[in-house]
Amino acid sequence: MSDEGEHLDEEQTAKVSAETELQALLAAESFHVWEDVLKTYAGRQAMWEILVEAKIHATSFTGDRWGDFNEGRRDLGNWLIANKIFTTGQEWYTLMGSEAQQRDERVKQLREQRGL
Repeated sequence: MSDEGEHLDEEQTAKVSAETELQALLAAESFHVWEDVLKTYAGRQAMWEILVEAKIHATSFTGDRWGDFNEGRRDLGNWLIANKIFTTGQEWYTLMGSEAQQRDERVKQLREQRGL
C-alpha cells in the first residue's frame, strides 16, 4: 500500500509540475502580447482611452447605485494597470500619461486656434 501511495504522490507531483510549466508558458505568452500592444503609440493610446473610460483617475463614489457601477469600472482599470501594464513595465504607464498630456495640449491649442 505504501508503494501505491508513493506512486500517487509521484503522479500528483508530475501533474502539479506540468500545470506549473503550462501556467509559466501562458504567462510568458501574455507578457509578449501586452508588450506588443504597449510598444506602439496606437496601442498605448487605445489603452489610455480604456483607462480613462474606467475612470481610474476619478472618484467612483456617487452615493447611489451608480457608485457600484463606477467602482466595477475602476476595478477593471486597476486590474489592467497592476496585472498587465505594470508587469510588462511600469515605464509604459508613465509614457502613456505623458503622451496623453501631449494629446490634450494639442487639442487645447486646436480649440484656441478655432475659437472654440
